[in-house]
Amino acid sequence: MGNRIKPTVIEYPKEQTTLEDYEEDSKVSELESKINEYEELIQAQSHHIEELEQTVKHYQPQVDTFKRMLTHIDSTGYINFGSYKNDRLLLNQIRNSKRD
Repeated sequence: MGNRIKPTVIEYPKEQTTLEDYEEDSKVSELESKINEYEELIQAQSHHIEELEQTVKHYQPQVDTFKRMLTHIDSTGYINFGSYKNDRLLLNQIRNSKRD
């Protein structure tokens, strides 16, 4: 019995922080603020992208009409009126765009 040593347990109080704990908390806090900042930027960009998509969708009929019109223009810039006059779909697209 003489050689038995009773171990001593030292508790680490939760209120006590070390400099290393503070540095880790500071880094985590900094990373969280950066994540929040990036999330806000992403949300703003996605809203901007949605606006651009709506704009593109709005002008798509005019783009389609212009592309169809280009099929009747040759490389020198002259319009082939024969094929243009026979293109009923193009003429209807032009009429409809004038109404809007």
